[in-house]
Amino acid sequence: MLIVEDIVTTGETVKQLIKLVESMGGQVVGVGAIWQRSTGMKFKYPYFTIVTRDVPTFAPDECPMCRQGIPINRTLDLGGGDDEAEE
Repeated sequence: MLIVEDIVTTGETVKQLIKLVESMGGQVVGVGAIWQRSTGMKFKYPYFTIVTRDVPTFAPDECPMCRQGIPINRTLDLGGGDDEAEE
């Protein structure tokens, strides 16, 4: 089985999927991702990405923008309909 993700940040979801596939008797042959957000990730299977770019990821208490009081934009990626965000 080839495990494919859209975006890989920490690799934890991929590691959980590998464990799940193996626990059910499946054989993982590789891991693919469209975008890898941090370098240095290692898996025990071949790993291929289209885009690899380090993008900082912060815990809320370490986030520079959070410390400055800059709100998170929650109007994007809410899924569902074509309704525009409220203004």
